[in-house]
Amino acid sequence: MDELRERARAAGLFAPDFVAALLLLAAGIILGGSSRPSVGNLLVQLAALGILTWLVIRKRIALPEGAARIAVWLMLAIAALPLLYSVPLPPAIWSSVPGRDLALRTYALAGIVPPWHGLGLRDGVGVLTALHLLAPIVMFLIAVRLTTVQRWALLYGFLAVTLIAIMVGFAQVPGGASRALHFYDISSINGALGFFPNRNHMATLMLCTLPLAAAGALAWFRERGDEARGLALGGATLFGLAIVALVATSARAGLVLAVPVLVGCALLARIMPPSRRSTAAGTVPTLLLWGAICLALVAVVGGLAYSSVGSKLATRVQTEGVVDSDRIEFARLTASAVPRFLPFGSGPATFRPVYAMVEPVDDMRPYFINHAHDDYLEILLEYGVPGALLLLAALAWLGWAGIAAWFDADAPDRPIRCAASVAVAAILLHSTFDYPVRTTTIAILLAVFAALMVASGPSVETRSPKRIKRRTRIRIA
Repeated sequence: MDELRERARAAGLFAPDFVAALLLLAAGIILGGSSRPSVGNLLVQLAALGILTWLVIRKRIALPEGAARIAVWLMLAIAALPLLYSVPLPPAIWSSVPGRDLALRTYALAGIVPPWHGLGLRDGVGVLTALHLLAPIVMFLIAVRLTTVQRWALLYGFLAVTLIAIMVGFAQVPGGASRALHFYDISSINGALGFFPNRNHMATLMLCTLPLAAAGALAWFRERGDEARGLALGGATLFGLAIVALVATSARAGLVLAVPVLVGCALLARIMPPSRRSTAAGTVPTLLLWGAICLALVAVVGGLAYSSVGSKLATRVQTEGVVDSDRIEFARLTASAVPRFLPFGSGPATFRPVYAMVEPVDDMRPYFINHAHDDYLEILLEYGVPGALLLLAALAWLGWAGIAAWFDADAPDRPIRCAASVAVAAILLHSTFDYPVRTTTIAILLAVFAALMVASGPSVETRSPKRIKRRTRIRIA
């Protein structure tokens, strides 16, 4: 035990920065599942604020270099945008912005002189919207400085917390604890939810888990020690559980996106560096691995086909289709409202009232539509051209970082960077069908994966050359 503790300390796993990143990540997954204000979200943001304060006081925070610095400035600009919409403006200015005619008519009917008002239709919500990015920004600033060993440790920490979410999700499936383990008053009725109120967001978490679990399983090709075999076995087990949990969510978009994600997982086998003890016949274990993955997928899919979860999902796809027709209608009506508010949009947190304005009376549903279920359209509606420009810049950065991760053949943390890029792609694709990043959990995960796509910091050995002999025995991943 003492030897293990010393090795962990030597690898930097007791470093305050790493511990803070691990705790914030776990808190985000367990407490931050809702896209609405909640006690859990408040606790996560307070934890992020406390960590940020500690980093500033101890002078352990600094802007990263290169591409990571660009990402920080982009995140700060995205957080500042909703604040700008809350700056009070004289009536002569805000009333001249397109889309404010209804507000002017409302003031006129009430006999009220138009007051100073923010650029957005809703005043006072810009600060709350900006605070949503506090935890992701803090997480990025910490994670981008982690060493390669710390990154592998953070990956396995993420998988351990995800395993808890999967077990909770299995208990929530009908026949288990059912609604006894639902943590929110308003939540999806059926399917595995984990720590989310929405099964689609649980599906997003599973899609992110698949490439990272695959990277952990494929780590056996990098190191053939007992520790690496154990970690690889754990990653392979979680990979299979994540597939089952993805189906158990009954989220159709998640199943559709599982195809490109699994392709990305398969490609990880091609870029994984060979074992230090491998020989010229190293292609044989690779072929055996591919065969084992295929057999495992066939077994899982076949087993689900004959289970109650699989049959219910198949019935839902047959009756409602692969793509929900309601979401197509949400997107159509949202797109029809965008031109009315260009170039500045309707302002932060205004989707619900704006959608109610354009929704036909004959098509009204007995429930309110909280989001467009297409984050890109909702951003365009609420923030107009400024939001679109920041969105394009963020997508360009993520795309560049993801491509660079796959082509940087000499990077020691290449498997982690590539796996993170697959997870980022899954989140971005799912955002065209839903609003995952509006949850604190997925926002933090996106920040973590963005940081992991960038080259890791200097190794522990480089920082403390006096302990090289002890640390050369470390074998994590």
